[in-house]
Amino acid sequence: MQTSSTLIGRLSGLATIIGGLLWALGGPTALNADTLGIEMTGPHLLLTLAGLCSLIGLTRLASHHARHYGRAGMAGVIVASAGVVLIIASKNPPLSWTSDATGWPVFAVGVLLVVVGSLLFGIVALLVGKAWLIGVPLVAIGVLGILQLVFFLLMMGSFAETAYLGTLGTVVLPILFGIAWSVLGYALWSDRSEIFRRPTYRAS
Repeated sequence: MQTSSTLIGRLSGLATIIGGLLWALGGPTALNADTLGIEMTGPHLLLTLAGLCSLIGLTRLASHHARHYGRAGMAGVIVASAGVVLIIASKNPPLSWTSDATGWPVFAVGVLLVVVGSLLFGIVALLVGKAWLIGVPLVAIGVLGILQLVFFLLMMGSFAETAYLGTLGTVVLPILFGIAWSVLGYALWSDRSEIFRRPTYRAS
């Protein structure tokens, strides 16, 4: 039983690591598709696969780790998972959607949910369980998601033509976002007890 659980943990970790690499590749290519002269089909496929891989990791967190951190931990995983699902949906719109513009609000809501869920679970893991290898990448995912949303808002204003801001928002932030997912995947892959140890409570 323990061997089976360890194997599942390693496989889910590997999937999450791959998902992080796909986030790091798909994000910049999607945001720079016009500059690169490519269609959005390829980048959208990369982001869809990245989301699916991340869902595998989040499912592992929910089934094997989140319960150790109470309702807040489980709520964080569920909210983040819902956000990833919306991100995937925004890149694969149903036929009833008439334009790509409809997908961007869905994408933004998805990122917002990923931010809220990641920060919630990450902070709980750090404060309650002292699980640094899982808490830090989740907090990083949340913070980077916030910065990405800020970038999207700035794109609508006069800062859109700033080269430095464009590079930061379309290249650096997506790559860091992917790296954070890969670090989380490493935590799942290693699956050591000290990483996910249960929180200790003092007897009153």
